[in-house]
Amino acid sequence: MDNQPPLPHTPPAALPPVEAPQIIVPGPQPAPAPASNKRKKLIIVGCGVLVAIVIAAGAFYFFKRPEHTSQTSKAPPAPTADTLPKLPKASDVTAASLPSFNKDTLFWGYFGNAALQQKVIATHTEIHTPAPGLTDIDYIRSGFDYQTKKGGISNDEYDAYNDDVGYRIRCSGGKYWDQSNTKSHTGPWLEDSALDGVICSPKGLAPYITDGFTPGGLTRAQASAFIDFLRSRSGLIDVKSMTLESHAGKTYLHFVVDLTPIKAEGDYADVDLYQGNEWLVHAFKKTGLDPDTHPYSFKLHSSGGMHINYFVDPQTQLPKYVQIDDTPFKNNDGTFQKLDYNIPLTTTFQYGVSAVDTSINNTADIRLDW
Repeated sequence: MDNQPPLPHTPPAALPPVEAPQIIVPGPQPAPAPASNKRKKLIIVGCGVLVAIVIAAGAFYFFKRPEHTSQTSKAPPAPTADTLPKLPKASDVTAASLPSFNKDTLFWGYFGNAALQQKVIATHTEIHTPAPGLTDIDYIRSGFDYQTKKGGISNDEYDAYNDDVGYRIRCSGGKYWDQSNTKSHTGPWLEDSALDGVICSPKGLAPYITDGFTPGGLTRAQASAFIDFLRSRSGLIDVKSMTLESHAGKTYLHFVVDLTPIKAEGDYADVDLYQGNEWLVHAFKKTGLDPDTHPYSFKLHSSGGMHINYFVDPQTQLPKYVQIDDTPFKNNDGTFQKLDYNIPLTTTFQYGVSAVDTSINNTADIRLDW
């Protein structure tokens, strides 16, 4: 990464009304305003092809499914080696001791520990700001059990594009429900059975149970294979800094991480000479798992990158708060392409549990636990 030119950034929109840590997070230019009469947009990819379910031009997740890859060979055999870094006790992580730790090793150790978790509740906010004063915010809560492959989602969207009209979505008991015109939450709930097996299947839930970066439900050998592959790609992922910071009376390890497009050669060569987030696809294939049944997704475009603020609780040795901003593509001539949007995605995690109330009778607002 030291040889890469600096990425052009401007600060992303703030995340009201959630109190966020006092950090400066770079981000490209805002997204253009979508068409009017927006209701919802859900993007899912199946069998290597991006399948867009667009009910007008809304602001749901822009994740790409991991089936699409330039490699057409069969998945490799299940990995067996355990190379996960050993994690320190919380009492050993202090301001005085921090300089003695290797930031790369420590980050990948915590990342790997998160990848081992079998039950997770993830709460997201996704912000779209087409113009100053116009903000669309999705609040999403999901729960998933990687052992039973069962989960659910609740999504509340508030939108400033179209007279403050919003919508709600629920995947509850394998059934898909939506409620439109719900700024005051008074519209009728409608079941759409055509989406039951699309949005509410493990494959369809993939975008909602991850932060767009961290996998889950892996064995130690699978997590090792995923991480080792990424670390073997020189210049791809740079753990830029590691600091101790306080938030709401607790101390967290704050890692700043950049994923930057690098040249793809050999078996990984594609029409795009430089690949970014697509390397997460290649890494997931090293686990030997099928992302259709063991869901995993990454945020936004395969050729773009990410700027990641990763807050880890030293007590639990797991991430608590993750904010990801989009960063530019790299052109085939090695220059960075101007990115005219940024959709900040913020996620908080609860581990060891997966049950969330996704019933249509639950009217409680969804907010980050941070």
